[in-house]
Amino acid sequence: MLCLLMAAADESDREKIVYIYTAYHDDMIKFAKHRLRNAGVANCDGDAEDVVQNTFLKIVRNIDTVDTAGGDKKLRAYLLTIVANEVLDLVGDRDRFDEIESYDDVPSDDDFVAALETRERYAAVVSAIKRMNEKYSTVMYYRYCREMSIAEIAALTGISEKAVYTRIARGKRILLKTLAKEGAI
Repeated sequence: MLCLLMAAADESDREKIVYIYTAYHDDMIKFAKHRLRNAGVANCDGDAEDVVQNTFLKIVRNIDTVDTAGGDKKLRAYLLTIVANEVLDLVGDRDRFDEIESYDDVPSDDDFVAALETRERYAAVVSAIKRMNEKYSTVMYYRYCREMSIAEIAALTGISEKAVYTRIARGKRILLKTLAKEGAI
C-alpha cells in the first residue's frame, strides 16, 4: 500500500487513496472472494488479494477521475465494478469451453470445425465488447459473457434497470456495426 501512496502525485490524491482503502478494502476483498468462489477458483484468499491489489493499481493510475465526493453508493459500485472486471481477467474464459475428457468425446471433423468457428466467433465478440466504450462494454460483458440478469447488473453497477436495458440496446447496435466492419459477421 505504501508504494501506491508514494506513486500518487499530490496530497489530495494520497488522501483519496487512503480514504478508499480504509473505507472499502474489506468490502472489495469479500466481493472478490465471493466472485472467485462462484467461478470455481480454489485459492480464493490469495487470488482475492491479487485482485484487490490490481484494482488499487488501476485506481491509482486513474485517481484524478475517481470522485470520492459523489456519494458512497456510487463510489462503492464503481470500485466493485473494477473488482469484478479484475476477477474476470484473472479467471478468464476457461470455464466457457469444457476440455475433452476422453477420446470418446472427440467430435467428428465437421463438428470439430464448427466448434472452432463458434469459439472464434465467440472470441471475436468478447474482444469487440472489451474494446467498446466502458459505459456499454461493462453491461454487455456482464449480460452476454457472464450471463447476469438485468437486476444483477443494475445492483452491481449502481444504475437503474432501465439504464441497463438502454445501454444493452445501444451496445448491441455498436457491437453489430463493429463486428460487421471487422468482417466477423
